Amino acid sequence: MIGLREVATYEAQAAIELEMIANAHTSEIYGYKIEKENGVDIIDVRKMFREIVFDLQRGVPREIISAKFHNTVADFIVETCERIRTQNNIDEVVLSGGVFQNRYLITKVLTQLRARKFTPYFHRRVPTNDGGVSLGQAVIADKVTDDE
Repeated sequence: MIGLREVATYEAQAAIELEMIANAHTSEIYGYKIEKENGVDIIDVRKMFREIVFDLQRGVPREIISAKFHNTVADFIVETCERIRTQNNIDEVVLSGGVFQNRYLITKVLTQLRARKFTPYFHRRVPTNDGGVSLGQAVIADKVTDDE
């Protein structure tokens, strides 16, 4: 969208490049809202995309747009955790999946979660992408089998 990469030659190339240009001194976020639909929280990012287009039209540097995008994603992850805590009295958060290979994003999310007194957990010895998720599923499956 911001003209950084039109064709990727390897998996997550555009995402990696977007992370690498993010201006770490930018704390602004784009607009979004979280609404309940049929008992499920839905993150509506239409406003974010409109604001990105507006920033592009105003000539805002890609580094700022990248940072604001990442900051917004971190913000709605943490806000979703807050909603879950309010609904279920849970203050432990497990962060997993390939998106958390993004150092900018994981740093923002961990900082915000800790500031709000959450206990976050994330991968240290196992890959955070599909390989780690698969390992976790195997461990749970083994535990369920042992309990039966």
